Amino acid sequence: EAHANNGGPGYISLRLGTIYGPRVNRDNSLGGIMMDAVDAVRAGGRPEVRWAPDSLHDLVYVADAARAIAAALEVETDEKVVNVVGNPVTTTEVFGTLVQLAGGDPSTVDWTSERVRYQQVGQDRMLAVFGRILKTDLTEGLRAFVEWHTSSEPTAAVASTGPAASEPR
Repeated sequence: EAHANNGGPGYISLRLGTIYGPRVNRDNSLGGIMMDAVDAVRAGGRPEVRWAPDSLHDLVYVADAARAIAAALEVETDEKVVNVVGNPVTTTEVFGTLVQLAGGDPSTVDWTSERVRYQQVGQDRMLAVFGRILKTDLTEGLRAFVEWHTSSEPTAAVASTGPAASEPR
């Protein structure tokens, strides 16, 4: 409302997909499972994934989410709700790529299929309002996540996010 009173839009509400990338919270369902998978690979074990292999996820890389939030402050548009999500990806795509980037073999993943999701959220309004604001592909985002999680030193991707990069994991 304060932003609207200063010439901004009446409102814009962003519905962010599941955020992933460096500095993800272990309590985040997907983030915690991702950390555990990388840790299992590095320990020589078999990663366990509690999602069904064919589940669909609408993910958004953390820097892309931040970029969309910042851009929303400058949007001149009618009141609207905007989904900020990447293209739907299967759990197999996410964890197969993650395990490979961590140095493991994706065929070693143990799927327990405790959780199922077939989330597909439209991107049309996001593209109309922001254009192609999502810049990070899945492999690049997961690579930054693995580098962050396995290193005590912040990665370039983390360092570029600003002051929070100096905070401990």
